[in-house]
Amino acid sequence: MSNVNEFEITNIEDFFSVCIKHDFLYKNWIHRGQNQIIQGQLLPTIGRGETSLATNVNESQFLSMFKRVLPLHNIRAGLMDIDYLAMGQHYKLKTRLVDWSLSPFIALYFACDNVTLKENKEAPAVVYSCLVNEPMWKPDTGSFNEIELLSEIKWYVPDFIDNRIYNQRGAFTIHPFNKQDNKYIGIDWNSVIVSEYITMKIPHGYISSFKLSLEKIGFSPLIIYNTLDASAEYANNWALDYQSPPWKKTS
Repeated sequence: MSNVNEFEITNIEDFFSVCIKHDFLYKNWIHRGQNQIIQGQLLPTIGRGETSLATNVNESQFLSMFKRVLPLHNIRAGLMDIDYLAMGQHYKLKTRLVDWSLSPFIALYFACDNVTLKENKEAPAVVYSCLVNEPMWKPDTGSFNEIELLSEIKWYVPDFIDNRIYNQRGAFTIHPFNKQDNKYIGIDWNSVIVSEYITMKIPHGYISSFKLSLEKIGFSPLIIYNTLDASAEYANNWALDYQSPPWKKTS
């Protein structure tokens, strides 16, 4: 079992302190921001919910169709299948990959950004950080057949195949499909690949202040996504979340 630490964080200074104390910027840490506490193992999108999707046959079909439509978006040909899976996962294709970031601050951005302040008054923002205890996976061919042969969870950082993946310092865990149990293998603090596991929870009332702090140090939709719809989201969030944040209200 890996070393597990849990923190409740109420200001950006404490977040920085955890980053420094645990050497986030130098060791092989990967980070994921969510708006909920993980119950049990973290599974890839294709392995969640409807069990009929959780087959490697379906995954292969999804990948094939995704590759067919890529010329419509001027995506260059000749990438490895693992890179196509990474790109697809990043844009919500159902795959055996789970999104992470090499940057704890980008994970914090997603944790806070995924919480709808006006609709859910209790949901925390949560950052999960894993120290992986083995080198990054280096594919031989990167083909789907090679990926299917993996029996343990691996982690992978693609080359500069997509601006958004680079902007978000994207990393991915690759989750094998267990044919005997007919399911994908999830990750948690008991996973062999993880040597240290950290959970940082930001209570709901502090999320707006974190958003403001992240904006001031350069993490906003304009940087994370760099698209026109992100600019519109930025304007909406500023109006909804930043003008009268709950952490400034007084009774």
